[in-house]
Parts: sequence; C-alpha cells; structure tokens
Amino acid sequence: MRIDGTASRTAAAPRLQRLRLRPLAACLVAALASSTLSTRAAPPTRAAIAPQSTILVQNCNNTGAGSLRDAVFMATSGDKIDATHLTCSTITLTSGAIATTLNQLEIDGPGMDRLTIDGDSAHRVFNHVAANPAANPGLFLKGMTIANGRHDYQAGTAKGGCVFSSAFVTLSRVTVRNCVAASPTGGASYGGGVYATGISLLDSTISGNKAQGVNGRGGGVFSHGGLGVRYSTIKDNNASYVAGGGSSNSGIEMYHSTVSNNRAGSFVGGLAVFGGTSSIINDSTISGNSAATAVGGLQLVSVGGLQAGNSTIAFNHLDSPNPGNGAGIFIRATTLNLTSSIVWGNTRGAGTANDIDGDSGGTLTGNKNLIASSSLGFPSNTLIGFNPLLLPLAFNGGPTATHALSAGSPAIDAGVFYIPADGDQRGPGYPRKVGPQQDMGAYEFDADRIFRDGFDRTT
Repeated sequence: MRIDGTASRTAAAPRLQRLRLRPLAACLVAALASSTLSTRAAPPTRAAIAPQSTILVQNCNNTGAGSLRDAVFMATSGDKIDATHLTCSTITLTSGAIATTLNQLEIDGPGMDRLTIDGDSAHRVFNHVAANPAANPGLFLKGMTIANGRHDYQAGTAKGGCVFSSAFVTLSRVTVRNCVAASPTGGASYGGGVYATGISLLDSTISGNKAQGVNGRGGGVFSHGGLGVRYSTIKDNNASYVAGGGSSNSGIEMYHSTVSNNRAGSFVGGLAVFGGTSSIINDSTISGNSAATAVGGLQLVSVGGLQAGNSTIAFNHLDSPNPGNGAGIFIRATTLNLTSSIVWGNTRGAGTANDIDGDSGGTLTGNKNLIASSSLGFPSNTLIGFNPLLLPLAFNGGPTATHALSAGSPAIDAGVFYIPADGDQRGPGYPRKVGPQQDMGAYEFDADRIFRDGFDRTT
C-alpha cells in the first residue's frame, strides 16, 4: 500500500531514474555537518552515510510517474531525491501531504527562489513518521520554498502546518512561509511552520506562519528537542498563546541569525527556550517581537546555562503595563551569562523601559554590556541607561537583518572579545573587530564601509 495517500501507480507507469551518487551525497552531508552547530543544544545532524541511490524528479505534477510524490514513494531509507534540475517553479499538492515512514530521507531542490512546494492551503506539505526512531532518523530538505500548508486537527493537538517529523528536521537554504497549524475545537496547535523532535535551520527563513486555536504554541517552529539556528531568519510568525517565533524544549544554539516581528497572543513574542544542558546565542538579533501579557523577546526557563555574546536584543514590547514580565528577556531557574551585548529599547505598556526580568532562581552575569533596565541587577562593566543609537532593522550586508550602530554610539569600541567568530552577525567579510576594540552588539561599526543589500541566498 502507498503511504502518501494517493492512488497506486499502474503497472505501466515507468520507474523513475535511479543514479548511484555515493561520493557526492557523502560530501554534501559532511559539509553540512561541518558548518552546523555543536551538539550541546542543537539536534543531531544527519549521519554521514552515502545514500543507497538518487532518484530524479522529472516534473512538477502533483502525482504520477516522475513526480516528487512518486519519487518519495519509491525511495528507500537513506536515498536522496534530486529535484535540482527542475525548470518548473511550483509543485501544488492537491491530494494531500507527501508522506513517508523512511528513517532517513534527503530532498534537494534548485533553490528557494526557483521551486515552491505548495500545500494548497489544505494540508501539510511533508509528513514524516519514522519507522524506527532508534535508528538516527531524519528528514533533510535543501533549496526550496515550502508554502501554504495547513494542518487542522479537530480532536487533539495539531502539529506542523507545513512540515511534521517524528524525528529531526534539517532545513538548508529553505523558506517556510504562510503555513498554519490549527485546533479549532479547543485543543493545542504546535509549530505553525515546522514541528519536529529536533530542528536545525541553516541559511533558511521561517516567515508568516501561524499556530492557531486556544493553545497555539510556536508560530514559526516547535522543537520537542533542541533548536539550532545559523545564518537564518525567523520573522512575522504568530502564535495564539505562546512563542510567536518559536519554541524549543531542549535548549538552543543560535549564531548569525535574526528573530524579528513575531507575535504571541499571551506569552513570549520571540523565542521560548526550555531545558537543555547548555545553550548559546551569539552574533544574533532579537528585535521587534511582542506579546500581550509577558515576555516580548526571549524567555529562558530551566535552561542549563545560556551564554549570549555580541548580540542585540532591542525594541521588543509587552502590551501589558505590569512590571516584572520581561519585555526584552525573562529568566527563570537559569543563569544567563551576557557578554558584549546590547539589551535596550524593550518596553511595556505605554513605553516604560523593561529590558530584563526574572524570578525563581533567574540569575544574570556577564561583562561589558549596554542595558537600560534590569530587575536582576547589572553585570560588571555595564553601560547603564545609555542610548546605543541603533538604526532601524535593515539589511546592512550578509543574509540577515541587523541594527547598525550610528556614528557616536557608546557601544562602539566598548565591548570585549567573546569567542572566535567568522565576522559579526553578517558573517565573513564583516570583521568582528574594527578599531581598537570590539563593539557591543551584533553589528560592528565601520565608517569606511559602504553597506550593500543583495546577498545571494538562492542556491
């Protein structure tokens, strides 16, 4: 029986072309593993095992011989589905999600601006239920846009509007947009865009997704395990209840990334992070997120210590005027070590400064930061209350948006060496140190540079 919910192929339908490409796939997986995050909080990457075969997708049909759906049906665990040569631009799924129970599957597209796989606003795009959870299962997606998926579940929890996996999911140069997980009868919905046991984002964008219903959590992504984010953007997502941008149940590792303009109907507009042995946020921006009741930008609960360095957490907002709820950062049963960062311009109510709060064992340590307000006190060498003169969030080079520093900002040359990095948030070509000392925040000021907006992220 087919597992994708469509009619079986007829006996006359030709088999899709299979090619043995073991060295190529092994090199691709090894390259991804070398550029992804360490294993402290991020989910495991796919094992570096050559595929059994590569199956070519030959058209953009919903189903039938040569289609993506048929390629997935014909695959065995460890295979690679190759859609990189397609010249058609959209695969619209009119007969349900593409479903698989394979433990390991890789699907490669030609680029996020060249191929969209569309859920037709009626169902998920990918549904992955691994047959053997103990055998390092994973779904690896590369070079595509996944859009307009919808998963409604009337009797319980709706998980994953566009992508669901019972294993870990790695997205490399993928956009996930305009997807919805909804439980309209009072149940929960987790992961408007993506739900998985663990999630890694590399050069990817999660935008415009929604977790709807009474208890919507993780508007962009919901990871039951860890969350890894590198050179990626999580923006403009919405959760009806908690974690507009995303939620992780086992820590986070985030580098060179931006979380912006996400919204939660009650708590945590940006990122909600729980558990994990240790976590890190480095060279990243959390900006413009909002929630109705508590925690605008970042919530840390029972995380086994979080190191945050050279990051900017700014302009997040709480609708509620009540104090103590952390418009910028809220910490519980966790130590946040904050270094060379800017936490400023976060507000509650009508505009009261509200950068950092915490309770029940929340602790703030660190060195060389600029912070306007904190109910947990201030780490050593903090610039308290100074205006960092941040410019609006914009593309100032690199693949993710940043807040540039204006000339004369007190954050310039006021930071400290944190950890080795391949540039500031923008990446290679944008040195972490210009002048006598590193700047505070995610962006390094350079008066001699002409900013550019045109970073190629499509391959």
